Amino acid sequence: MQVAGAGGEVLVIAQLPTGHGALERLLKQLYAVDDALETPSKPNLYKLIHDPTLAAVASNTVIQKADYVRKMGNAAVHEEETPSPVEALAVLSELAHVAYWVGRTYLPGR
Repeated sequence: MQVAGAGGEVLVIAQLPTGHGALERLLKQLYAVDDALETPSKPNLYKLIHDPTLAAVASNTVIQKADYVRKMGNAAVHEEETPSPVEALAVLSELAHVAYWVGRTYLPGR
């Protein structure tokens, strides 16, 4: 995906599907290490985000941020409109918030 503008914008737009993939890998790893989380029978990103066992440990805010990343990644791949640089940065920001929550919640010495 290309967008008119200076160098960084092109890179950020190209990372939207990767942000979706990074979120999916992060959540799959989380389900693998936390025995309280029950991996859905079809562990696609939607089901990982909306599984009740994740909702038991994550706030609604974290769930909403993860779902935003999922929706924007899907839109970047399946729709013909290229996301704006502002939207791309918002996706990366929300992904960073989810990753921060995972680290704060699960890393030793938090």
